[in-house]
Amino acid sequence: MSDATLSDHTIARTLRAVSDSVLDDLAKLAKLETSKRRLQPSDPRRVAVSEEIEQGAQRLLGSSREEWALSQEALAASQRTGATATAAAAPTIEATVPRPVRAILESWRDAERRLAELGPNDEEARSAIEAEIVRVRAEYRAAR
Repeated sequence: MSDATLSDHTIARTLRAVSDSVLDDLAKLAKLETSKRRLQPSDPRRVAVSEEIEQGAQRLLGSSREEWALSQEALAASQRTGATATAAAAPTIEATVPRPVRAILESWRDAERRLAELGPNDEEARSAIEAEIVRVRAEYRAAR
């Protein structure tokens, strides 16, 4: 995350989406691992299930890194403004209401449109919009 201006609301909403995604991935991983345990060691399906587990674990690692970065951003923002953890404006992840899927898709389309309109020398803006697209994509994945 950059020191760019992510609002408390945006950080909370993105943390909610990423947290929802983490919980979803954990549930899927548990289900896959349970099904794999029921297979014989020589069953060829174990390879496919193991690959799915590995992909899920990679997604989970990426989501964990994103949560860490967002938490660092929230902490830095509160330190810049002098807010304390108990007095911070952003709600907890659990109390944050996810956005409707339609609103998420509108944000995603808008970001994609802005990215397409950028000139070739707008690397800083390109990086910021690409990061926004990653956040909105995670939010969408969690909302589905």
